[in-house]
Amino acid sequence: MNLNILWFLLIAVLYCGYFFLDGMDLGVGMLFPVLGKKDKDKALMLRAIGPTWGASEVWLLTAGGATFAAFPGWYASMFSGFYPALFLLLLGLIARGIGVEYWGKAATAAGKKLASVCITVGSLLPPLLLACALANIVQGIPIDASQNYTGTLFTLFTPFTLAAALGSVAFFLYHGAVFTDLKAKGDITGTMPVIKATGLAAIVLAAAAAVFALLQTDVFTKPVAAVAAVAGIVLLIVSYLVTIKKPTRLSMILNALVIACGIGTVFGGLFPNVMISSTDPANSLTIYNTASTPYTLTIMLTVTISVLPIVLLYTIWSHWSFRKLRDDKSSENQGDNGEREEAVY
Repeated sequence: MNLNILWFLLIAVLYCGYFFLDGMDLGVGMLFPVLGKKDKDKALMLRAIGPTWGASEVWLLTAGGATFAAFPGWYASMFSGFYPALFLLLLGLIARGIGVEYWGKAATAAGKKLASVCITVGSLLPPLLLACALANIVQGIPIDASQNYTGTLFTLFTPFTLAAALGSVAFFLYHGAVFTDLKAKGDITGTMPVIKATGLAAIVLAAAAAVFALLQTDVFTKPVAAVAAVAGIVLLIVSYLVTIKKPTRLSMILNALVIACGIGTVFGGLFPNVMISSTDPANSLTIYNTASTPYTLTIMLTVTISVLPIVLLYTIWSHWSFRKLRDDKSSENQGDNGEREEAVY
């Protein structure tokens, strides 16, 4: 395995980590107006993600940084082609951060409502836009011989990319509802109907996206992608059947495997390409014509091997330390209007 392939796989792993960890936070954020009927419920939901949501977001920044350093040509074409979508993504991440940090500090009902809107909209945009972008990368977009995107914003919307984007939103709603149910331990009502509805929607939309991918792309000509797609849908169905009886940690493990299969489908279907040109296959970007020098890739690998274990250990420690939703002290201090949640994070 050469360095180009290794970095391609490492970037896929980073996206798996981001979608699993921040996927829980995004799902909770999207469900903020649905499950957070009272301020006390909203405070409980924020407390569930409060200690870790910022660290989870770092996985996306790291994936973007690794793409920039390892495959600068890929990074340049992707950001120029998807600039409006990525700009909206950035605004969404900023809005979510503001909402999470200031919801408990808002002194008026209008302030809390504005923070709630920031949390919900800011949590909706990442799964919607990232899934749409990844689907476009797999499907192919107009790229000229200079590796420049030549389409428009509307070029990015096709039945396949829309099904993938909506399926992503449905899945992370389901993922967030399961996480909320496990964390809240019955303190928030109405999680099970949401789990049933969003889980079923995720299955239907994932199947629709797979059908469109079969008809409109050649992703399933790659055995790895075909196996990963089928395994992902099967695991999602198993997760749904397990979870509608009673959400458990097994539900989260199955969801993690579903995410890994989804990323495996995208990266397995692309390899060795990183962006497919619908104008001329010869213009496609690959892990070889967009890569940094072997010296740069080697230096990056050395740094990654040194730092990644520390990051993984810190991630595990932080989630273990905050595995309980609240401690006795914070429960006693929690008012009905949620004014004390900032004391926890």
